[in-house]
Amino acid sequence: MKARIHGVQAQMKTFQFFYGAVVGEKLLRHTDNLSKTLQHNQISAAGGQQLAQMTVRTLKTLCSEQAYDLFWFEVNKKAENLNIPEPELPHQRKRPPRLEEGATEPFFTVMSSLNTCKYTTRPLM
Repeated sequence: MKARIHGVQAQMKTFQFFYGAVVGEKLLRHTDNLSKTLQHNQISAAGGQQLAQMTVRTLKTLCSEQAYDLFWFEVNKKAENLNIPEPELPHQRKRPPRLEEGATEPFFTVMSSLNTCKYTTRPLM
């Protein structure tokens, strides 16, 4: 059990874990505000829909190149203050032959490998 705890602790000290936690906090802050606002008993359906659309627009602007560059700078500054090691590129692994077709391009920078906006953004409404 002690070894498992040490393993989890080691994973939590990586930049990738820290980055994921900061992304989650930023995303959940906006969705939590929307949730709390929608639970007010004086909000109408039209007002709720407008708030939801406003939240979606806000989340989409967070995925712009300028916003991501600023976010990357902030995450690196926080990581430096917390003595979290520099980010590293993931190891290149050989893809199985069944997955070769339509394979994704390898990442050349850590920043591009962690930019989930490019790979997970889908039309929301």
